[in-house]
Amino acid sequence: MMSERFRFKRPALILGVLALLLAMAPLLWNPGTDGASQSAHYWLARIERGDLTSQVEATGTLEPVGLVEVGSQISGQVAQVAVDYNDPVRQGQVLARLDASKLEAQIQEAQALLERARGEKAAALAEWHRSQAEAENAAAQLRRLEALRKRGLGSESVVDQARTELRIARAKVDGSAARVRIAEAEIQRRQAMLRQRQIDLQRSVIRAPVDGIVIERNVEPGQTVAASLQAPTLFTLAGDLRAMRVIAAVDEADIGKVKEGQTAWFTVDAFPNRRFSGIVTQIRKAPHNQQNVVTYEVIIDAPNPDRRLLPGMTASVHLITAQRHDVLKVPMAALRFRPEDSDEDETRPRIWVKAGGKLRAVPVNLGISDGRWIEVSAPDLKPGQTVVIGYLESDSE
Repeated sequence: MMSERFRFKRPALILGVLALLLAMAPLLWNPGTDGASQSAHYWLARIERGDLTSQVEATGTLEPVGLVEVGSQISGQVAQVAVDYNDPVRQGQVLARLDASKLEAQIQEAQALLERARGEKAAALAEWHRSQAEAENAAAQLRRLEALRKRGLGSESVVDQARTELRIARAKVDGSAARVRIAEAEIQRRQAMLRQRQIDLQRSVIRAPVDGIVIERNVEPGQTVAASLQAPTLFTLAGDLRAMRVIAAVDEADIGKVKEGQTAWFTVDAFPNRRFSGIVTQIRKAPHNQQNVVTYEVIIDAPNPDRRLLPGMTASVHLITAQRHDVLKVPMAALRFRPEDSDEDETRPRIWVKAGGKLRAVPVNLGISDGRWIEVSAPDLKPGQTVVIGYLESDSE
């Protein structure tokens, strides 16, 4: 009977022990910091020797290195669109054509006006030659009359009349010469107008300014293009998707750590398990203020040989600002720990080393940090020494 009663009570006993262990779990376990262990009163960690990398994190957007927007410099109706999304194009290749019938008519009109101006010049030039001949005849007549007058022949009034006719003839020469100059200026104006019409006709054929790939098309056949104030963007060409760049927004608190030539790596949501590498090529000085948060644009060139990266992707960027190899390092929590009864001067960083059951403050020089570990140096620090990173929760309670 006794054994049966015990057999019935044993599951309840086991459940009671489990409940007690669960209640004591917060006192027996603490996640702590990597490499930490428990002592009688403290969380402890080891001084380690290893590598450290300091990084600045930012968010950026991918875009091709060579991004060209192609527009129309004249207004008109689109007659043909010759390319589509993702089409490769060569420099000078036709992308689209505008209706050129009106432009061709304007060229014909400009040619007719130019011929008319040339005819007017020819008429003015003929008039100049006639007036020039009349002036020469009037001058010869005046010389003949003056010679007769010197010999006592003829009257002074006749000589005066000849002088008057010479002045009139010379005035006609000057007037006809002015008309020739006006005709020449009109020819130049008409020639310029014709050249402009011919240029407009050439511009009605929209060509690729560079080799690249069409990544955006904003035009359809039959669409009316208005270029009165600003050339509308019809196509966007990427020079080469094998060369991309990230435009990263770096916080003002971190921008001082970033230098041109530093390496970087980033990930994109489309390939979360793959790291892409790059080099910082430019730090732009213009600030960007959004909701009182100031950032600066950092340009990172990144190779894209397999063309997996696409324009517009969001990148989570890590800028490598410093690297140290084979250095002593401790968890960051070791710098924050202070014994409750400590009266040590806190103006200099220090860590607390535990040896022989006692704590000893060791002033340290700090190096770089990766956010979890920090580089420390002091004459008597060695790998494997025990440092305090905090109190046990049971002691703090």
